[in-house]
Amino acid sequence: MVVTTQSSVGAQLFTLQLQAGHFLATSEPDAPGSHGGSAHSDERVINLRHDSMPVTLVEQLRLSEGSVAATPVLSGAFAVGGLLTGPTLSQAQGNSANGNAANTNQLINTTQQRVGDLESIQRVDRDDLTGITTSTLSSTFTPDQVLARNQLTALTFQAYSGESLWPSGQANLAASVLGQGQTASQLAETFLTTPGYRAEVEAYYGGSLSSLPVAQIVNKAVSSLYGRSATPAEVELWQQTVNSGLNPTMLPLSILQNTTGNDQYRVALLSAATQWAQAQWGTSSNVTGSFGQGFQSDYERFSSLDALTAAIGPQSSWEQAQSSFLAFTESALNTLVGTPVSKTGFF
Repeated sequence: MVVTTQSSVGAQLFTLQLQAGHFLATSEPDAPGSHGGSAHSDERVINLRHDSMPVTLVEQLRLSEGSVAATPVLSGAFAVGGLLTGPTLSQAQGNSANGNAANTNQLINTTQQRVGDLESIQRVDRDDLTGITTSTLSSTFTPDQVLARNQLTALTFQAYSGESLWPSGQANLAASVLGQGQTASQLAETFLTTPGYRAEVEAYYGGSLSSLPVAQIVNKAVSSLYGRSATPAEVELWQQTVNSGLNPTMLPLSILQNTTGNDQYRVALLSAATQWAQAQWGTSSNVTGSFGQGFQSDYERFSSLDALTAAIGPQSSWEQAQSSFLAFTESALNTLVGTPVSKTGFF
């Protein structure tokens, strides 16, 4: 077993060996004919249950300066395989045969990995607006602006469809569109032109955005993002903006990016809830099902989580947003965790 650690002394790699089992070890460490090889006791390794399954430290390496420890983990409510590098969790989205094919070899900027920050996953604050209210239609992002790319991708889809993206969809778009230097408006265009996404947008708004009244678009976008009805003043403002040259298809994104006042609390809450929920699902295969990966579909529970966020009303402070977020995660975990037990005793 290989364990990597990150501390004040840098990144280190420890190799541990189980001294039990035919293939792993058939005798004591250093004994003639042992499969265990060289090992030594160490106060950092504590074996419980009277050393019935003894683990010993075989090797310790200090990784080169600047290296970051990478630790394989099981993550989220569905125990999806992931890789922990510092506070960053990367969850694989399958492969070219079953899932997303990789478009780069950069772990934090590839369509094959959903990347999230664990340090902020349990809180709602201004960081949840990074990339959202800090961008314009012409903004571009660098590969290492992971948080900004993820959050803008997720909330742009929310603005255009009234629902959240599947994990693999976010991984794909955050890396293949924003991660490749395209603008925020080009991301919105992707939702308007890609057949599957376009159908969801038109179903939510009631038609093609290019032909709908401004008031209808503004009301739907404000409802999805802010959890309230648009005021006459807001409708008039955006009507004037369109009259001045804004393409009406860009209204949902523009409204999102120009979020101010108390509305920022709910948008930040939606952003935090989306990133948290995606970390639980891990991959879209848990939603859509994948025979090759051994997953069954679960659209109903994914929609249940969307319903929970849609039911959250306007927020008036960061404290209220945090409280609403914790209530959401508690309800969501009750929905996600556990499966029925067969009456016959088989699972």
